[in-house]
Amino acid sequence: MKILYILENMDGKDGWSTYGLSLIDEVMALGMEVRIISSKNSKKSNEKSSFLYFLKPPKDYLLNIFNCFSASRKIRVVIEEFNPDIIHFVVEPYSNILLFLRRNKKEKYILTVHGTYSYIPELFDNPIKKIVSALICGVVFNSIDKIIAVSNFTSNYLKSKAPYLRDKIIVIKNGIKINKNARTVKQEGGVKKITYIGAVKPRKGLYEAVEALGIFKQNSNTPFIFNIIGSYHGGDSYYEKILNKIKINKLEENIKFLGRVSDEEKNSLLSDSDLFIMTSINNGKDFEGFGLVYLEANSFGVPCIGPNDSGAVDAIMEGVSGFVVNPRNSREICDKVDFIINKKAIKREDCVDWAKKNDIKNRILETVEVYKDINNNN
Repeated sequence: MKILYILENMDGKDGWSTYGLSLIDEVMALGMEVRIISSKNSKKSNEKSSFLYFLKPPKDYLLNIFNCFSASRKIRVVIEEFNPDIIHFVVEPYSNILLFLRRNKKEKYILTVHGTYSYIPELFDNPIKKIVSALICGVVFNSIDKIIAVSNFTSNYLKSKAPYLRDKIIVIKNGIKINKNARTVKQEGGVKKITYIGAVKPRKGLYEAVEALGIFKQNSNTPFIFNIIGSYHGGDSYYEKILNKIKINKLEENIKFLGRVSDEEKNSLLSDSDLFIMTSINNGKDFEGFGLVYLEANSFGVPCIGPNDSGAVDAIMEGVSGFVVNPRNSREICDKVDFIINKKAIKREDCVDWAKKNDIKNRILETVEVYKDINNNN
């Protein structure tokens, strides 16, 4: 079987690229022939066969008809040469290219929906843009043969916006590539290590997490360090808001902004962590579609705290690999921090077992079955 993948990049630095990289690695390991079209080159993509990069960043295709038309012509050339059985759009905005991508009888189209971009019209406040986007979506969704949602939450969200897609959507939950060398046993005692991985921006709920840790410090003698891994911008209003909250709660000695770190540094920090926390905020438009990072932390034996109004409810096994909470309730977040840090309510070995159950190899087999099913339905 021949598969053409259309994605942003294969850097493995965000949800889109991590999903695409893991998917393509496993599909190629199964012996399938693969072509990749992306927006930029990378070291990891160079290791793949037949990699092409001529797309613009995903957001450039949300409403720009010219960009969609231009890309469709280039992709059609690749299709005519490669003759794929399946064309899999890994990144939602790129599916708008289908507006002009004339279908051959053989090829089948698959779209993976992750989270915020699942139903693009909801991203626009301007009523004209919303209407135009909805018209584009109607054409695109009509062209798609199957939609893979990475969580039940994302599936339900898309069905609520476009009920006519109910029969096209299948849930195949996200999975991770298990690091067999991960150190999962941590020596007890000493300063507790809490970790966050993600950009410093409002949607990620970092302010609420800091507020919760301020409450925790007031009510507990347990020493802790909160390591924040991810990009941030000095002078940014949200970053300054967090700094002010840190100062008010006297957390200057407890919280460290580490910025971007290497994979090796990240793995080392995770293996030395007692808790991972990312209480992302669902504002009705932006939401956490799944949260691979929760499983990644679990694979190192680290319990997690995530939001109860997002795909994190599929990523976190409640009471086993961590807890889901109201992300706007700092007191509730604090209580779960106490359960994990002081009361040891979650076992590290249970976290590892949960991560193994979500091995990407199992998810890819489900995806391949979808490929086979729609390919046989000619």
